[in-house]
Amino acid sequence: MCNKKALYIFMVLASSLIFLISGFSNAVAKEIKIGVQGVLSGVAAAIGDNARQGAELLAEQVNQAGGIKGNKIKLVVIDDKADPNDAVDVARRLIEADKVVAIVNVGTSTTFLAASKIAGRYKVPMVGHIQSNPEITKASPYAFRICVTAAGLAYPIAEYSINKMGMKNFAVMTRNDGYGNSITDFFKKKVQELGGTVTTAQAYQPAEKDFKAYLIKIQATKSDAVMLTGFFADSGLITKQAGELGIASKIIGQNTLTAPSYRKIAGAASEGAVFSANYLPGVVKTNAAENFIKDWKKKYGKMPEVYAAHGYDALAVILEAMKMGDPTPASIQKNLLKITNFDGASGTIKRFTPNGDVEKDVVIVKIEGGKLIPLKTYLVTE
Repeated sequence: MCNKKALYIFMVLASSLIFLISGFSNAVAKEIKIGVQGVLSGVAAAIGDNARQGAELLAEQVNQAGGIKGNKIKLVVIDDKADPNDAVDVARRLIEADKVVAIVNVGTSTTFLAASKIAGRYKVPMVGHIQSNPEITKASPYAFRICVTAAGLAYPIAEYSINKMGMKNFAVMTRNDGYGNSITDFFKKKVQELGGTVTTAQAYQPAEKDFKAYLIKIQATKSDAVMLTGFFADSGLITKQAGELGIASKIIGQNTLTAPSYRKIAGAASEGAVFSANYLPGVVKTNAAENFIKDWKKKYGKMPEVYAAHGYDALAVILEAMKMGDPTPASIQKNLLKITNFDGASGTIKRFTPNGDVEKDVVIVKIEGGKLIPLKTYLVTE
Protein backbone atom coordinates (compact mmCIF):
# COMPACT_ATOMS: atom_id res chain seq x y z
CA MET A 1 0.00 0.00 0.00
CA CYS A 2 2.78 2.35 0.95
CA ASN A 3 4.61 1.47 -2.25
CA LYS A 4 1.52 2.29 -4.33
CA LYS A 5 1.07 5.60 -2.51
CA ALA A 6 4.74 6.46 -2.95
CA LEU A 7 4.50 5.58 -6.65
CA TYR A 8 1.42 7.78 -7.02
CA ILE A 9 3.15 10.73 -5.32
CA PHE A 10 6.20 10.20 -7.54
CA MET A 11 4.05 10.21 -10.68
CA VAL A 12 2.29 13.42 -9.61
CA LEU A 13 5.61 15.16 -8.90
CA ALA A 14 7.07 13.92 -12.17
CA SER A 15 4.05 15.20 -14.10
CA SER A 16 4.34 18.58 -12.37
CA LEU A 17 8.03 18.76 -13.20
CA ILE A 18 7.36 17.90 -16.85
CA PHE A 19 4.67 20.61 -16.94
CA LEU A 20 7.04 23.18 -15.49
CA ILE A 21 9.82 22.24 -17.90
CA SER A 22 7.38 22.34 -20.80
CA GLY A 23 6.12 25.75 -19.69
CA PHE A 24 9.69 27.04 -19.45
CA SER A 25 10.49 25.70 -22.92
CA ASN A 26 7.42 27.36 -24.38
CA ALA A 27 8.37 30.64 -22.74
CA VAL A 28 11.82 30.47 -24.32
CA ALA A 29 10.32 29.52 -27.70
CA LYS A 30 8.16 32.66 -27.63
CA GLU A 31 11.21 34.94 -27.51
CA ILE A 32 11.67 36.51 -30.95
CA LYS A 33 15.22 37.53 -31.82
CA ILE A 34 15.84 40.57 -33.99
CA GLY A 35 19.35 41.67 -34.89
CA VAL A 36 20.67 45.22 -34.55
CA GLN A 37 23.93 45.70 -36.42
CA GLY A 38 25.84 48.84 -37.32
CA VAL A 39 28.51 51.33 -36.36
CA LEU A 40 28.50 51.54 -32.57
CA SER A 41 32.10 52.64 -32.00
CA GLY A 42 34.67 54.98 -33.51
CA VAL A 43 34.25 58.46 -35.02
CA ALA A 44 30.96 57.60 -36.73
CA ALA A 45 29.41 55.97 -33.65
CA ALA A 46 26.67 58.59 -33.31
CA ILE A 47 25.16 57.31 -36.56
CA GLY A 48 24.49 53.90 -35.08
CA ASP A 49 24.51 54.25 -31.32
CA ASN A 50 21.63 56.72 -31.14
CA ALA A 51 19.67 54.47 -33.47
CA ARG A 52 20.48 51.48 -31.28
CA GLN A 53 19.05 53.37 -28.31
CA GLY A 54 15.92 54.13 -30.34
CA ALA A 55 15.39 50.46 -31.16
CA GLU A 56 16.02 49.44 -27.55
CA LEU A 57 13.49 52.00 -26.31
CA LEU A 58 10.81 50.56 -28.58
CA ALA A 59 11.63 46.94 -27.67
CA GLU A 60 11.36 47.84 -24.00
CA GLN A 61 7.99 49.53 -24.54
CA VAL A 62 6.61 46.64 -26.59
CA ASN A 63 7.74 44.02 -24.08
CA GLN A 64 6.24 45.97 -21.18
CA ALA A 65 2.94 45.99 -23.10
CA GLY A 66 3.00 42.21 -23.54
CA GLY A 67 5.09 41.81 -26.69
CA ILE A 68 3.85 40.99 -30.18
CA LYS A 69 0.99 38.50 -29.99
CA GLY A 70 2.38 37.41 -26.63
CA ASN A 71 5.93 37.06 -27.93
CA LYS A 72 8.73 38.98 -26.22
CA ILE A 73 11.25 40.80 -28.39
CA LYS A 74 14.96 40.19 -27.81
CA LEU A 75 17.44 42.44 -29.60
CA VAL A 76 20.83 40.97 -30.47
CA VAL A 77 23.14 43.99 -30.86
CA ILE A 78 26.54 43.74 -32.60
CA ASP A 79 29.01 46.44 -33.69
CA ASP A 80 30.26 46.15 -37.29
CA LYS A 81 32.74 49.02 -36.74
CA ALA A 82 31.79 50.64 -40.07
CA ASP A 83 33.83 47.95 -41.83
CA PRO A 84 32.19 46.15 -44.80
CA ASN A 85 34.01 42.90 -44.07
CA ASP A 86 32.92 42.98 -40.44
CA ALA A 87 29.38 43.84 -41.58
CA VAL A 88 29.24 40.66 -43.66
CA ASP A 89 30.50 38.56 -40.74
CA VAL A 90 28.02 40.17 -38.33
CA ALA A 91 25.06 39.59 -40.65
CA ARG A 92 26.05 35.94 -41.11
CA ARG A 93 26.44 35.42 -37.36
CA LEU A 94 23.08 37.02 -36.58
CA ILE A 95 21.33 34.81 -39.12
CA GLU A 96 23.22 31.52 -38.73
CA ALA A 97 24.08 31.50 -35.02
CA ASP A 98 21.54 33.78 -33.37
CA LYS A 99 18.63 32.78 -35.64
CA VAL A 100 17.20 36.29 -35.93
CA VAL A 101 14.04 36.72 -38.00
CA ALA A 102 14.97 40.24 -39.18
CA ILE A 103 17.78 42.79 -38.81
CA VAL A 104 17.74 46.51 -38.04
CA ASN A 105 20.77 48.00 -39.77
CA VAL A 106 22.18 51.12 -38.11
CA GLY A 107 25.40 51.25 -40.08
CA THR A 108 26.70 53.30 -43.00
CA SER A 109 25.56 52.99 -46.59
CA THR A 110 28.69 51.00 -47.42
CA THR A 111 28.26 48.46 -44.62
CA PHE A 112 24.52 48.14 -45.17
CA LEU A 113 25.14 47.36 -48.85
CA ALA A 114 27.61 44.62 -47.90
CA ALA A 115 25.40 43.14 -45.17
CA SER A 116 22.18 43.30 -47.19
CA LYS A 117 23.62 40.90 -49.76
CA ILE A 118 24.02 38.31 -46.99
CA ALA A 119 20.51 38.99 -45.71
CA GLY A 120 19.21 38.56 -49.25
CA ARG A 121 21.03 35.27 -49.68
CA TYR A 122 19.42 33.93 -46.50
CA LYS A 123 16.08 35.65 -47.23
CA VAL A 124 16.04 37.57 -43.95
CA PRO A 125 14.60 41.13 -44.04
CA MET A 126 17.03 43.95 -43.22
CA VAL A 127 15.68 47.45 -42.55
CA GLY A 128 18.09 50.39 -42.62
CA HIS A 129 17.67 53.56 -40.60
CA ILE A 130 19.43 56.42 -42.38
CA GLN A 131 21.45 54.98 -45.29
CA SER A 132 20.74 56.76 -48.58
CA ASN A 133 22.91 55.03 -51.21
CA PRO A 134 20.45 54.05 -53.98
CA GLU A 135 22.30 50.78 -54.64
CA ILE A 136 21.31 49.30 -51.26
CA THR A 137 17.78 48.26 -52.11
CA LYS A 138 18.82 47.11 -55.58
CA ALA A 139 21.04 44.46 -54.00
CA SER A 140 18.25 42.40 -52.48
CA PRO A 141 14.43 42.20 -52.30
CA TYR A 142 14.92 41.75 -48.55
CA ALA A 143 16.57 45.18 -48.12
CA PHE A 144 14.38 48.07 -46.93
CA ARG A 145 15.05 51.55 -45.57
CA ILE A 146 12.94 54.10 -43.73
CA CYS A 147 14.91 57.13 -44.91
CA VAL A 148 14.80 58.62 -48.39
CA THR A 149 17.53 57.86 -50.91
CA ALA A 150 20.39 60.13 -51.93
CA ALA A 151 18.09 61.66 -54.56
CA GLY A 152 15.51 62.38 -51.86
CA LEU A 153 18.10 64.36 -49.90
CA ALA A 154 19.84 66.01 -52.85
CA TYR A 155 16.88 67.17 -54.93
CA PRO A 156 15.07 69.23 -52.25
CA ILE A 157 18.16 71.20 -51.19
CA ALA A 158 19.05 71.87 -54.83
CA GLU A 159 15.51 73.09 -55.55
CA TYR A 160 15.32 75.21 -52.42
CA SER A 161 18.74 76.79 -53.00
CA ILE A 162 17.88 77.79 -56.57
CA ASN A 163 14.17 78.55 -56.35
CA LYS A 164 13.97 80.07 -52.85
CA MET A 165 17.47 81.37 -52.16
CA GLY A 166 18.26 82.58 -55.69
CA MET A 167 21.55 80.71 -55.99
CA LYS A 168 23.06 79.67 -59.32
CA ASN A 169 26.64 78.50 -58.83
CA PHE A 170 27.61 75.67 -56.49
CA ALA A 171 30.82 74.04 -55.33
CA VAL A 172 30.64 70.58 -53.78
CA MET A 173 32.78 68.98 -51.09
CA THR A 174 32.30 65.27 -51.75
CA ARG A 175 33.01 62.55 -49.21
CA ASN A 176 34.55 59.90 -51.44
CA ASP A 177 32.40 56.91 -50.48
CA GLY A 178 29.01 55.47 -51.38
CA TYR A 179 27.13 58.00 -49.28
CA GLY A 180 28.90 61.16 -50.44
CA ASN A 181 29.28 60.26 -54.09
CA SER A 182 25.64 59.30 -54.53
CA ILE A 183 24.36 62.55 -53.01
CA THR A 184 26.82 64.56 -55.10
CA ASP A 185 25.70 62.85 -58.31
CA PHE A 186 22.01 63.58 -57.69
CA PHE A 187 22.71 67.12 -56.50
CA LYS A 188 24.68 67.91 -59.67
CA LYS A 189 21.94 66.41 -61.81
CA LYS A 190 19.18 68.51 -60.21
CA VAL A 191 21.24 71.73 -60.26
CA GLN A 192 21.84 71.30 -63.98
CA GLU A 193 18.15 70.52 -64.62
CA LEU A 194 17.21 73.78 -62.86
CA GLY A 195 19.67 75.86 -64.86
CA GLY A 196 22.39 76.13 -62.22
CA THR A 197 26.10 75.28 -62.44
CA VAL A 198 28.37 73.10 -60.34
CA THR A 199 31.67 74.98 -60.53
CA THR A 200 33.77 72.25 -58.92
CA ALA A 201 33.39 69.01 -56.95
CA GLN A 202 36.31 68.35 -54.62
CA ALA A 203 36.50 64.71 -53.48
CA TYR A 204 38.19 63.89 -50.16
CA GLN A 205 38.86 60.65 -48.31
CA PRO A 206 36.69 59.91 -45.22
CA ALA A 207 39.70 59.91 -42.86
CA GLU A 208 40.96 63.35 -43.89
CA LYS A 209 40.87 66.22 -41.40
CA ASP A 210 42.64 69.11 -43.18
CA PHE A 211 40.46 70.44 -45.99
CA LYS A 212 42.02 73.85 -46.61
CA ALA A 213 43.70 72.90 -49.90
CA TYR A 214 40.30 71.89 -51.29
CA LEU A 215 38.62 74.97 -49.86
CA ILE A 216 41.18 77.33 -51.41
CA LYS A 217 40.30 75.88 -54.82
CA ILE A 218 36.62 76.37 -54.03
CA GLN A 219 37.21 79.93 -52.84
CA ALA A 220 38.63 80.80 -56.27
CA THR A 221 35.34 79.81 -57.96
CA LYS A 222 33.38 82.44 -55.99
CA SER A 223 30.43 80.04 -55.84
CA ASP A 224 27.16 81.05 -54.18
CA ALA A 225 27.24 77.98 -51.95
CA VAL A 226 29.33 75.02 -50.89
CA MET A 227 27.34 71.78 -50.78
CA LEU A 228 28.55 69.26 -48.17
CA THR A 229 27.87 65.56 -48.79
CA GLY A 230 29.79 64.07 -45.86
CA PHE A 231 29.13 62.92 -42.31
CA PHE A 232 28.75 65.31 -39.37
CA ALA A 233 32.42 65.15 -38.31
CA ASP A 234 34.06 65.91 -41.66
CA SER A 235 31.30 68.39 -42.58
CA GLY A 236 31.86 70.17 -39.27
CA LEU A 237 35.59 70.48 -39.91
CA ILE A 238 35.02 71.68 -43.48
CA THR A 239 32.60 74.36 -42.26
CA LYS A 240 34.98 75.46 -39.50
CA GLN A 241 37.94 75.68 -41.88
CA ALA A 242 35.87 77.52 -44.50
CA GLY A 243 35.07 80.10 -41.84
CA GLU A 244 38.76 80.41 -40.93
CA LEU A 245 39.59 81.06 -44.59
CA GLY A 246 36.90 83.73 -44.81
CA ILE A 247 34.98 81.95 -47.53
CA ALA A 248 31.80 83.91 -48.17
CA SER A 249 29.88 81.10 -49.91
CA LYS A 250 26.80 79.82 -48.11
CA ILE A 251 27.07 76.38 -46.51
CA ILE A 252 24.36 73.97 -47.65
CA GLY A 253 24.11 70.24 -47.09
CA GLN A 254 22.04 67.24 -46.15
CA ASN A 255 20.83 65.12 -43.27
CA THR A 256 24.04 64.63 -41.26
CA LEU A 257 24.15 68.36 -40.50
CA THR A 258 21.23 67.87 -38.10
CA ALA A 259 23.58 66.24 -35.58
CA PRO A 260 24.49 68.46 -32.60
CA SER A 261 28.07 67.27 -33.12
CA TYR A 262 28.14 69.12 -36.44
CA ARG A 263 27.35 72.44 -34.78
CA LYS A 264 29.79 71.71 -31.96
CA ILE A 265 32.66 70.99 -34.38
CA ALA A 266 31.88 73.79 -36.83
CA GLY A 267 31.24 76.39 -34.13
CA ALA A 268 30.08 79.83 -35.21
CA ALA A 269 30.74 79.00 -38.87
CA SER A 270 27.68 76.71 -38.89
CA GLU A 271 25.35 79.68 -38.37
CA GLY A 272 23.11 80.16 -41.41
CA ALA A 273 23.76 76.72 -42.93
CA VAL A 274 20.76 75.33 -44.82
CA PHE A 275 20.22 71.63 -45.51
CA SER A 276 17.75 68.83 -46.20
CA ALA A 277 16.89 66.48 -43.34
CA ASN A 278 15.02 63.21 -42.91
CA TYR A 279 13.64 64.35 -39.58
CA LEU A 280 13.51 67.31 -37.23
CA PRO A 281 12.13 66.87 -33.69
CA GLY A 282 8.96 68.86 -33.19
CA VAL A 283 8.26 69.41 -36.89
CA VAL A 284 6.41 66.11 -37.36
CA LYS A 285 3.00 66.57 -35.77
CA THR A 286 1.75 63.01 -35.39
CA ASN A 287 0.90 61.03 -32.28
CA ALA A 288 3.83 58.65 -32.70
CA ALA A 289 6.32 61.46 -33.28
CA GLU A 290 5.16 63.48 -30.29
CA ASN A 291 4.99 60.43 -28.00
CA PHE A 292 8.47 59.41 -29.10
CA ILE A 293 9.94 62.77 -28.11
CA LYS A 294 8.18 62.63 -24.74
CA ASP A 295 9.33 59.06 -24.06
CA TRP A 296 12.87 59.74 -25.23
CA LYS A 297 13.23 62.82 -23.03
CA LYS A 298 11.88 60.88 -20.06
CA LYS A 299 14.40 58.07 -20.55
CA TYR A 300 17.47 59.99 -21.72
CA GLY A 301 16.85 63.54 -20.50
CA LYS A 302 17.36 65.29 -23.85
CA MET A 303 15.81 65.79 -27.27
CA PRO A 304 16.26 62.91 -29.73
CA GLU A 305 18.40 63.17 -32.84
CA VAL A 306 17.57 62.07 -36.38
CA TYR A 307 19.32 58.71 -35.91
CA ALA A 308 17.34 57.87 -32.77
CA ALA A 309 13.95 58.33 -34.40
CA HIS A 310 14.99 56.28 -37.40
CA GLY A 311 16.39 53.44 -35.29
CA TYR A 312 13.06 53.39 -33.45
CA ASP A 313 11.11 53.28 -36.72
CA ALA A 314 13.31 50.66 -38.39
CA LEU A 315 12.30 48.27 -35.62
CA ALA A 316 8.73 49.60 -35.56
CA VAL A 317 7.99 48.61 -39.16
CA ILE A 318 9.39 45.12 -38.56
CA LEU A 319 7.10 44.71 -35.56
CA GLU A 320 4.15 46.09 -37.55
CA ALA A 321 4.81 43.51 -40.25
CA MET A 322 4.80 40.81 -37.56
CA LYS A 323 1.42 42.00 -36.31
CA MET A 324 0.07 41.68 -39.85
CA GLY A 325 1.31 38.09 -40.17
CA ASP A 326 3.71 36.02 -38.12
CA PRO A 327 7.30 36.34 -36.86
CA THR A 328 9.00 34.57 -39.75
CA PRO A 329 11.34 36.20 -42.27
CA ALA A 330 9.09 35.43 -45.24
CA SER A 331 5.99 36.88 -43.55
CA ILE A 332 7.85 40.00 -42.39
CA GLN A 333 9.23 40.67 -45.88
CA LYS A 334 5.83 40.22 -47.50
CA ASN A 335 4.00 42.43 -44.99
CA LEU A 336 6.55 45.24 -45.01
CA LEU A 337 5.42 45.82 -48.60
CA LYS A 338 1.80 46.09 -47.40
CA ILE A 339 2.43 48.85 -44.84
CA THR A 340 0.78 52.17 -45.72
CA ASN A 341 0.59 55.51 -43.89
CA PHE A 342 2.45 54.15 -40.87
CA ASP A 343 2.58 56.68 -38.01
CA GLY A 344 6.27 56.63 -37.18
CA ALA A 345 8.50 58.50 -34.76
CA SER A 346 10.37 60.03 -37.71
CA GLY A 347 7.20 60.88 -39.63
CA THR A 348 4.52 59.16 -41.66
CA ILE A 349 5.84 56.32 -43.78
CA LYS A 350 3.49 56.52 -46.76
CA ARG A 351 4.56 53.15 -48.09
CA PHE A 352 7.50 51.02 -49.20
CA THR A 353 7.99 50.81 -52.93
CA PRO A 354 8.36 47.31 -54.46
CA ASN A 355 12.15 47.62 -54.22
CA GLY A 356 12.11 48.57 -50.51
CA ASP A 357 12.51 52.35 -50.71
CA VAL A 358 10.23 54.67 -48.75
CA GLU A 359 7.88 57.51 -49.61
CA LYS A 360 8.21 60.16 -46.92
CA ASP A 361 8.62 63.87 -46.14
CA VAL A 362 11.97 65.69 -46.11
CA VAL A 363 12.45 68.98 -44.24
CA ILE A 364 14.62 71.92 -45.32
CA VAL A 365 16.33 73.24 -42.18
CA LYS A 366 18.34 76.35 -41.29
CA ILE A 367 20.73 76.82 -38.38
CA GLU A 368 19.73 80.08 -36.76
CA GLY A 369 20.92 81.20 -33.35
CA GLY A 370 22.45 77.76 -32.91
CA LYS A 371 19.03 76.10 -33.32
CA LEU A 372 17.48 74.06 -36.12
CA ILE A 373 14.65 76.01 -37.79
CA PRO A 374 12.35 74.28 -40.33
CA LEU A 375 11.83 76.20 -43.57
CA LYS A 376 9.91 73.95 -45.96
CA THR A 377 8.72 70.35 -46.32
CA TYR A 378 8.99 68.23 -49.47
CA LEU A 379 7.21 64.92 -50.07
CA VAL A 380 9.69 62.53 -51.63
CA THR A 381 8.29 59.70 -53.72
CA GLU A 382 10.97 57.29 -54.85
